[in-house]
Amino acid sequence: MYLGYSLLAQIMPNSLGIKDSELLFSTIALTGAVKQPHGLFIPLWNNSAELMMAINNGAVAAVWEEDRGIPAFTPNHFPIFLTKNIKEDVKNMLELYLEMITQEEEVKQVTNFHISDFELLNEKVKTYDKSDILHQIVPLVQKLEGLRRG
Repeated sequence: MYLGYSLLAQIMPNSLGIKDSELLFSTIALTGAVKQPHGLFIPLWNNSAELMMAINNGAVAAVWEEDRGIPAFTPNHFPIFLTKNIKEDVKNMLELYLEMITQEEEVKQVTNFHISDFELLNEKVKTYDKSDILHQIVPLVQKLEGLRRG
């Protein structure tokens, strides 16, 4: 079961771009620099260039803080899930996704998370609050990765 638009819309109902309940994400990335086919981009840095890289690397949607302006280069149809609290909403999204997967009898497909180099990410993250995001989501991602292998 891939993470999908509908699950994100439950957590972050305020969105821009197309509303496609059939849209599934095969990857989630916290940086725009990695390949992310059918990806959901979740930026940790206030850098719109990261969004451009993510789109160029295959992202088909993004999570974005409401108080930040949407970059002008963003395609009008590109789904952007707006959040007031990225840390809390991403954590809630991963918890709900993990709960849904663990209820499945046979897990065949799981969204791939491109956040495996946590040390590098921690070095890049500048603020305590955003570093705290990693500490909260890493255990959830590790559980999801374990389900994929197990």
